This record gives sequence, C-alpha cells and structure tokens, in this order.
Amino acid sequence: MLGLRIGVDLGSASLHICVAGRGVVVSEPSVMVCDSDTGKPLTIGTAAVEMLGRLPNSMRAVHPVRDGVVDHLEAAQQLLRPYITRLCGNRLFKPNILMSVPTDVSRNEKRALLSILTDCGCGRACFIEKPLAAAIGAGENCFKPGGILCVELGAGSVDAAMLSMGSVVASSFVRVGGRNMTTALRRYLSHARNYSVGFLTAEEIKKNICSAVERETEVAMFVNGKNITTGVPENFEVTSSELYPVLRNDLETIAQTVLNVLEKAPTELIADVHRDGVLLTGGGANLHGIDRWLSERIDMPVRIAGQPEKAVAQGLAVVLRDGGKVFRGEYVYLDSLTQDSE
Repeated sequence: MLGLRIGVDLGSASLHICVAGRGVVVSEPSVMVCDSDTGKPLTIGTAAVEMLGRLPNSMRAVHPVRDGVVDHLEAAQQLLRPYITRLCGNRLFKPNILMSVPTDVSRNEKRALLSILTDCGCGRACFIEKPLAAAIGAGENCFKPGGILCVELGAGSVDAAMLSMGSVVASSFVRVGGRNMTTALRRYLSHARNYSVGFLTAEEIKKNICSAVERETEVAMFVNGKNITTGVPENFEVTSSELYPVLRNDLETIAQTVLNVLEKAPTELIADVHRDGVLLTGGGANLHGIDRWLSERIDMPVRIAGQPEKAVAQGLAVVLRDGGKVFRGEYVYLDSLTQDSE
C-alpha cells in the first residue's frame, strides 16, 4: 500500500492520530478558536483550550464533534488538515487514512466523513468501529470465536458493542458521556451552592474528587467560582460525599446501555463476557470506582483497559502496523465509501 498509513480518532474531547510504525503521534483537545466574523481558525488544540472561558466577542470556540458525532464538517476538516499536512510533508503519494467511527454511524455520515478526509488530502479512507478498535488497543484477541463486550466511555457518548470474530454482533450507542457529567456538576453547584463555575473548573472537580462509588476516605478541594447572588468571585470547598449523588443519572444511562447490548447478544457470547468481564475504555473509564459500580449494577466482572483514553488510537496503530490486518487473512479495514455506494 503506497502512501503514509494514518489512523484518526476524532472524539468530542480529544483528537488522537497515529502513524503506521510510529504509534500515537498526536494527542490534542478537539477544539478550535475561530474568528467570529470570518470563521477563520485562529488556534487549535491545547492552545485553544487555554482560551476557553476567556474569549472576547471577536472570537468563538468551536467543537467539531458533539455527542460523539461530527457536528460541524468544515470545522472538522479545518482541525484535521494541519496535522495531516504536517505528517505527510512533501510525500509524493497521498496518505491512506483509517478512521474510527461510532457503531451506529449511517451511510450518509460515512460519506460526510469521507468528504472531510478527502479535503484533507487522503487517497483512500476506511472506517472501523470505535469499540472494535478500542478492544484491539487494549490487547484483546477480537478474532477468536468468543464474545468481548467493550464499552467506550467518551466525552460525548457511550458506545457499547459485543464483539466476536472481528465483527460487531450487537451494539448500543447513546449520546451521553463525560461532558454530561461535567454539566451536571455545574448545574448542581449553581442550584444547590449558588456558585457559578467554568467548564474547565468543573472538569477538574470531576477528575479529582468525583466517584461512582462512595469513597472510604472523603476527599475535598477548594475551587474558585462566582457567587451568583453577589457576583463576587469566591473560593469555596466541595467534597466527594457531597458530589457523589450528582452523577447518578448519567451512570444509570451507562449501565442501561450495557444491559441493552446484553439483551441483544447471543447467550453463548454473554457466557464468555461473564467469565472474562466487561472491558471499559475511553476517558470516562478514569472516573474513580466506575468499574466496581458497574460490576455491582450488571452483576458481571468489569475491568478497565490500560490508558483507556488512548485505547482506540492504540488499536488503530495496531491495525496500521499490520498493514490493515491483525493476523493473516483477517482484514479489519471496512469497505471504502466508493465500494460501499456501488
């Protein structure tokens, strides 16, 4: 296969790009700051995140992916092009791109993604489901005749799939993820504590003290917020026990998504999952105690992949390293859109 082989995992919160033989080479926030009048990108990635909540009226933040799905095609293309151009340099042949997509992606959405990648200069684009790529990245043998239940907990969505022999047997996708939990925290602090906090501050609270289960030892942190009544900035304390109930609804949605897959899957595959455990990937898997909570909720073992937030990108790297196959005769590349539409 001529041309550089590139893997792209474009999510609601992060963009990961890998290259065959080099692994993951780009890990950046999937956000950009644009001129409010012209829409011209001013900065992307980490530099854009540092501006969030501090932008003047002449600038606006743009998130190309919302709820796990590309919401702004032009912005997605503007976000990807600089990275792909930099990686390809002055190479003669156009790159071949393998992109991860949700399990419920439609044919029209694939065509839209193909147009984005074509505009970025790719010669051939193929797609792979996120849970399948995540399971491969976590070191699972997805091509054995047995069941693997992988749950990708993203910032904007939960994508759960039962995998067997390199294919998705059953899946369930919901547009609820880590951002919903962050929003729930901001809403609680506004209504119950009368404080307004920024999105990035709420993210830090979630990462540092929030938990899916009650902690044996309470933890707390001081955060800066604005008193809604007085409008004056204040420093106040939040504790893990206080915030423990806030994420209940979103956690229940995750559990129900997993149960939906189990209802659709064949009994033999469910038996395999009951033996090996449900695999959690994605940034949401870093929430303290989520594996224990989900295990009790669905009455099955649950395990978390190493570096869960990079599992999809690492899976893409494995596929690319093997030239589009994970072992002899088993191709992971899905049909390209040109073939799919014939």
